[in-house]
Amino acid sequence: MQNLAEGLVSNGAELIQLMLESPGHRFPEKADSNSPIHRIFIDTRIKPFHALVNLLGTESYHLTRFRQKSFRDGLLNLLKAEKFDVIQGEGLYTLGYLDDIRRHSKAFIVLRAHNVEHLIWERASRTSRNPALSFYLRLQSKRLKQEEYRIARAVDGMAVMSKEDL
Repeated sequence: MQNLAEGLVSNGAELIQLMLESPGHRFPEKADSNSPIHRIFIDTRIKPFHALVNLLGTESYHLTRFRQKSFRDGLLNLLKAEKFDVIQGEGLYTLGYLDDIRRHSKAFIVLRAHNVEHLIWERASRTSRNPALSFYLRLQSKRLKQEEYRIARAVDGMAVMSKEDL
């Protein structure tokens, strides 16, 4: 992601980065960048009670862990303060806010898909030795697949990392 940002800036693009930081995805305090960086930390750790309650709904728990008020507020503030030509979501989880982005920006929206996320969870469901966990992961994989396809159809463009992902 850093190489892409540097390449865009070195080729004349004006770039503003909004980074969603989580316990598993921290960024260096001093990132080498010639563009403004906004960082918002959210706690995406799995919470057993929330995972259990999620069974009563229809959304992917994997995505809901990334939808938090603090990040949404930061995103909306940035969309109100700046006009963007292109907004690129780095991975599926950053575009859980796609509807908000559409409401507050006329930018061309790109999903840079690092993986086909539902396939990762589908594989995990098949390899789990715990039947309850296998059931839960299979359900979450199906829900994530629906969301992944919805987001892929709703963006204006996609960049993928491999032919298999395409």
